[in-house]
Amino acid sequence: MGQSFHYRPADFTDAEVEALRLKLLDAAGRMTEDQVLMLADALHEVMRRRRGSRAFQRANLSH
Repeated sequence: MGQSFHYRPADFTDAEVEALRLKLLDAAGRMTEDQVLMLADALHEVMRRRRGSRAFQRANLSH
């Protein structure tokens, strides 16, 4: 499935994640661009929270 981040134990099996991914791709085909972006932004926010905004911290350290 690609890169995996081990912040906490997974509640989904790889098969469940793949099934969800396929359902999301199907749904995204019927969504407006704004709806797709809203969903993507929400998922990115989850990633930022899990990573403790490390990218933001790195950007501030480089200034």
